[in-house]
Amino acid sequence: RWSRAFGSGLLVNLANPKSVLFSAAVLVVIFPAGLGFGDATFVVAAHFLLEILGYTLLALILSRPAARAAYLRAKLWIDRTAGAVLGALGLRLLLSR
Repeated sequence: RWSRAFGSGLLVNLANPKSVLFSAAVLVVIFPAGLGFGDATFVVAAHFLLEILGYTLLALILSRPAARAAYLRAKLWIDRTAGAVLGALGLRLLLSR
């Protein structure tokens, strides 16, 4: 059942500190220092909503066998691209300090 799978996936993500740390690291690099409480709350809430919507859409898409097979064929390049983006964000953070 999809609700059981969704609940299980939600629990795994909430219990995984890496996803929280990743999100925090990206937000720290992208948004300027000194945001007010209201602006920071809006950014975090918007990020949370986009995460929920994005992962839900991704799960629905990858539940299709053809989409899953295409993803597995492209996985190496997707991982390399994601690694390059994370490396660039890390470099930006190092150089801005």
